Amino acid sequence: MDQFHHPLDCLILGCTHFPILMTFFEEVFDGIIIDPSYEAACKFADYLSRHPEIETRLGRNSKSIYYTT
Repeated sequence: MDQFHHPLDCLILGCTHFPILMTFFEEVFDGIIIDPSYEAACKFADYLSRHPEIETRLGRNSKSIYYTT
């Protein structure tokens, strides 16, 4: 597919399922691509690192699943 010609320098993937198409976006868009699901995971990891007291409330033999939308 041809490059998408545009005056934009940044593309924000507006839904968490768009990373499935990341390869396609990278092929047609030469600017910065922001993946909100990745950014949300990074922010959450940062939050947990700044709040070590949360770790004392977590069990070690359980499984936690987090969803973002």
